[in-house]
Order: sequence, then C-alpha cells, then structure tokens
Amino acid sequence: MMTTQSNHRLIKRVTGLHYYISATAMRFIIVYSCVLTLVVLYTLNSTEKLKIQNFNVALSRSRDIITTPRDSAEYNDSFPGYISLSTNKPLRISCKECAIVASSGHLIKSNAGREIDQQQCVIRMNFAPVVGFERDVGSRTTIRVVGHRNFKILHKRKILKEVIESNTTRTDMIIISWMSSTKEVPKLTSEVYQFAFLLANLYPEVPIYSAQPDRMMQAEELFKKETGFTVKQAHTMLTTGWYTIVHAMEFCSNITVYGMANEDFCSSTNSSVAYHYYESIKKKSECEYYNKSENRIHGGHLFITEKSVFRRWSSYMDITFKHPMWPRKESNGTLRSPFLEKRRGKLRKTMASKVVNNNKSNIFTKPIQKLSKEQVENKPDNNVTSEKINSLNKRKLTHNNMSVNSAKISNVLNTSAKLETRNLKPIKNKRKRRRKYKKKKYLS
Repeated sequence: MMTTQSNHRLIKRVTGLHYYISATAMRFIIVYSCVLTLVVLYTLNSTEKLKIQNFNVALSRSRDIITTPRDSAEYNDSFPGYISLSTNKPLRISCKECAIVASSGHLIKSNAGREIDQQQCVIRMNFAPVVGFERDVGSRTTIRVVGHRNFKILHKRKILKEVIESNTTRTDMIIISWMSSTKEVPKLTSEVYQFAFLLANLYPEVPIYSAQPDRMMQAEELFKKETGFTVKQAHTMLTTGWYTIVHAMEFCSNITVYGMANEDFCSSTNSSVAYHYYESIKKKSECEYYNKSENRIHGGHLFITEKSVFRRWSSYMDITFKHPMWPRKESNGTLRSPFLEKRRGKLRKTMASKVVNNNKSNIFTKPIQKLSKEQVENKPDNNVTSEKINSLNKRKLTHNNMSVNSAKISNVLNTSAKLETRNLKPIKNKRKRRRKYKKKKYLS
C-alpha cells in the first residue's frame, strides 16, 4: 500500500497536479532518473548491446512482413521495431491467434467475452475499460496499443489502477504508437516520452514499448500504397485502429477483429450505435462521427476509407470480423469511399481542364500551311477550280496595289501634319510669353 501511494504521489507531481512542485524540480527529477537508469543499463547490459540495422533495410523487411501472409513455420518472436523504455530491449512475444477488441458500441450485448478470452493473445486499443463489461469484451489483455496523444490519460487514478496496478485486469504490455510522426522522438523535450519513461521504471511488471520510426513510416506507406494518397495529401491522421491492425499483422498469423463495422454499414443502415461501448450515444454517435470526419476537408480520421482497406487485406490474409459479421464481397481492385470518390472527381476535373488548355495552346501555336496550285488541284475533297484560283490571285494583286496606295496617302498626310505643327509652334510660344509677362506684372 505504501509503494502504491508513493507512486501515485510521484505521478501527480510529474503531471503537474500537485501545486507545490515547480517545473524546474520536475525536470531535475526526470533527468536524474534518466541518468541513473542509463548508468545501470550500461553496467548490467554491457555485453548485450543491440545491433542497430540500417533504416532502409528495416523498412523493406517490415514491408515484406506486412504485405505477405505469415506462416507458422516462419514465426519469429523477436521484433526490433518495438523497443522497451526501461530495458532498451526489443519486443519478444509469441502470438499465433490474436483477438483485436475494438472500442465501438457494437460489442454491447454481444456476449463475446468468453470467446475473446479463449484467444491466445488479446489486443485492445487505448484505455478502453474492462471492469463492468467482461461479458461483452472479456477480461484478459495481452497488449494495449495506445496513441501517444491518449497516453496522458494514465495519470487518472481509476485508469492507472485498472491498466497497470490491478493483478486481475492489468495488461501484459503497452505499445506506444507515435501517431503522425515518422522521425525520432525527442526524448528530452517530449512530455509524453518522459511520463512513459517514468511509468516504465515505476511499474517494471508492465513493460512499455515504443514503436520505432520505421514502423510509423511503414504504416503511412501502406496507406499510400492502398489509397494512392499520402497522409499529408489526404489531410488526415491515421487512427489507433489502423496502427493496431498493422502491428497485429506483424505479430499474429490469424486475426479476429471484434466490434468493428464494415465500410458500407453507415450508408446502408440508419443505426444508432455509440462510438464507444463505455459511453452513451448522446455523447457521440458512431455513424454521425464517421460521416462528418470522412467528408471533412482538413483534419480528422478517414474511418470508412481505412475499413475499405481492411476488407481488401482480409481477402488475401487470415483476418475475420465478428460482431458485426462482415458480409462477403468480391473486391474489384478499386477502393470505394466518400473521400476517395471526391478526390478522384477532383483529379478528373483537373486532368480534363489541362487537356482542354493544351488543345487551345496547340490551336494558337500551330502554323498555317499554305497550299500550292498543284496541292489544291490534287486534293480529293476540295472542289476548288483553276478559275477560282485565278480570281483569288487577282484579288491579291489589287490588295497589294491598295496597300501601296494607302502607304502613299499616309506619307502625304504625315507631311501635311508636320507642316501644320511647324506653323502652330510660334503661336504657342507667343501665348507662353504673354502669360509670363502677366505674371511679372502681377508680382510687381
């Protein structure tokens, strides 16, 4: 009891809830703990140094792992893409059959808890509670995949007790996904990393792993490969569900997803399902939130687009969906979602406008071809006779004569205009002299 109380007090001080701990003191404590742990790790694990692989090699390896189905014979329980914050060692886990438990309201009254607990590994998202919902969502938790933006919720006493402290409900490990960041995490300036590092040292029985930049890059490249747009081009941020399924495809050979609706669910039915099973529908409705975020121009999550990608993956990988069951649908090779249809429509318009502009420029820049008498006479579709050609030539001659005459007339007019201006010059000068004379008189 004394240790838990002291841990709670320290967590309160670090998160800024206690009023007499200043920011400088908190930074000093964190830096001191980091230095101390580094010294201990150097002395204990001097012989067991990690081999750091090249970034491009790791990225190509991760692509091969994700895009190809995993066989049980080729199973490896060590994953260097996930490093422990306390021991600096890679993740080691052996999961062949995995159950991914979503946080949607579809799990209410599903009675899927016993089936979920029978799976070898149970993966949950963020900090969805288990206490009070065991009949529908189960009670076991092997891995919790947490987005770094949601990690600070752990300072709450109730969530911390259920996820880390309780012997019956705590998770075996936590994986932090650094959402929308493919670079190395700034360890000294990131408040999330410092808080996670502190928890990893206070509660060593629940190891906390950090997903490395190559795994974050891999998740974004998979989105680009499937949709044709980068995350920046789509103005979106990948969901925790996306990262959870991508990580699970690396750990597991057989995946069953519970509580995730398909991409056509909100368009085909007028359902009233809560966004989270532990919240009321008055707070947030699933379909309303999905449709708003899908049709949003900037920001938000593309839930429907991501689920259409999950359906494509399930066609050639061992991934099944339950509660609700996903109906079988033949994939034509093209993804369909409100976001993708809008983007494709815009691309078609821009391409069509470019084609029209190119045609216009070709019309104005194309030189006019002059045909000779022989070409006109030999042309099959032209009914021009020699008499017409002679008449046209006569008109050209008259036009040339007219142009010569007009040039002569213009020369005569120019000369007469010059003479007139010469005659007018002295008159102008006289007027100027009179004005000056009047000014002088007035001034005097």
